[in-house]
Formats: sequence, structure tokens, C-alpha cells
Amino acid sequence: MLAVSTIYGKMAQQATIHGIIDSFIVATGITAVALFLTFFIRRSLPKASKLK
Repeated sequence: MLAVSTIYGKMAQQATIHGIIDSFIVATGITAVALFLTFFIRRSLPKASKLK
């Protein structure tokens, strides 16, 4: 029974580590897409005053 609980503990640890790694990969991908899209944001120019 000790061997089964040891293996289960190691599997849970591995699953946690892989989950954290996957979340960092997803966050990196989202950041890369956001960085790419920032190059296409246009600056808004102030409208000319209509009180002339």
C-alpha cells in the first residue's frame, strides 16, 4: 500500500508541475499575440474645434 501512495503522490506532483508549465506557455502565447497587436493600434488625433 505504501508503494501505491508513493506513486500516487509522485503522479500528483508531476501533474501539478505540468499544469504550471502549461499555464506559463499559454500566458506567453497570449502576451505574444497582445504585443503583436499593439503595433496596429492607431493613436487617436484630437478633433479640430468647431468654434472657429
